[in-house]
Amino acid sequence: MFFLIGGRGAGTWELQGIRAKGFTDNVLELLSRKLGRLSAPAQDALKTLAMLGMRAPLELLGRALQAPPARVRQQLREAAQSGLVDCDDHECAFVHDRIRGAAYALVTANERARRHLELGRLLLADRRIEDIDEDLFALANHFRQALVLVDDVTEREGVRRLTFRAGKTAKLAIAFDAARDYFADAIALLPGNRWTAPYEEVFALVGELTECEYLLGNLDRGNALSHELLAQARSDLDRAAVYRIRIVNFSAPPGTLPELLALILAALRFLGVDCP
Repeated sequence: MFFLIGGRGAGTWELQGIRAKGFTDNVLELLSRKLGRLSAPAQDALKTLAMLGMRAPLELLGRALQAPPARVRQQLREAAQSGLVDCDDHECAFVHDRIRGAAYALVTANERARRHLELGRLLLADRRIEDIDEDLFALANHFRQALVLVDDVTEREGVRRLTFRAGKTAKLAIAFDAARDYFADAIALLPGNRWTAPYEEVFALVGELTECEYLLGNLDRGNALSHELLAQARSDLDRAAVYRIRIVNFSAPPGTLPELLALILAALRFLGVDCP
């Protein structure tokens, strides 16, 4: 299944969801057999297209396959003749998302992370993270599939900034599940002791993750992260910001009003307001 994020035409491909769907007509099995009868070059082109999305420009496919666009179109001619894809002079597209799912399933688990990393690097090459907009989620999702392979310090920093931006964009689109995952990915790219990284970045990242956990109803996780933030906060203003997150997202059964009032009073004390 393919999940859209925020109506931006981008999302994530969930292979587990496809398998769990259990199509009664065995569509995926039939498609897999049909794909398996294609030549190796055609299968390789289809796998790359599936990892890029439902459609992709021939120029991008050519760069990914290290081949001229004309050769890529030739590789995909079999698939087009079999009714699996539509190609014109500029791009190729799967005719159905189930075909894309079957093509994606051809990518073995061992090569999936490596190929996603290669595609992420290809799409990110010679671009400023601050200027990326249209394919922000696609880029972040490629690197998400390959976080364990991102071991260069400079690259980890760049991917962290990219993923943080994707999280903030998803959060603005009220896609809190996706935002939470992006923020968690960004935090995973910090050093083992994350608070040794630049304080402002870590505080902002953990703060965003904290708010998402609360918004998703994960109160225990939200509380644990907010306590971490309070322990690491370097100013009363930062501590007040943590209390704001907890107060705005306060959710508890009836009869716990004293707990909410205690939070408000604690925040006011940090701002120099002492209430009796």
